[in-house]
Amino acid sequence: MRHAAIVAALAALMLGGCKHDPVSPMGQSDLLSVSASRGQVTLVNRTAAVVAYRLATPTFLALADPAPCPTAAPCDPTVPAHGRVVVPYANISGYAAGEHDAVVLHWLAPVPGSSELTAIRRIEIRLR
Repeated sequence: MRHAAIVAALAALMLGGCKHDPVSPMGQSDLLSVSASRGQVTLVNRTAAVVAYRLATPTFLALADPAPCPTAAPCDPTVPAHGRVVVPYANISGYAAGEHDAVVLHWLAPVPGSSELTAIRRIEIRLR
């Protein structure tokens, strides 16, 4: 009897897990916290350094491979140190009405006089 209860509990957990969507309207890395709500994405810089980013739909990223700028030139949007940036859905690369997901690729922006890039991080979020 006890074995049947454990199996039933595990089956319920597994079935519930199948319905769970791994993409959330919020996400974070060591550099950014990101949330989506009411037609906009908010990026909050968790560090004392400038963070460069690209915000796009998964489809856009599958078709284009946007490389980060190798210099401190302002060709990539940035989030200032301990700052916040709000991006309307319409400004997400590849966005069209009805899109459900977005990806934030982000990295520490190169400091002036340097072309060294840090590792690129990725956060996937659900648009709602």
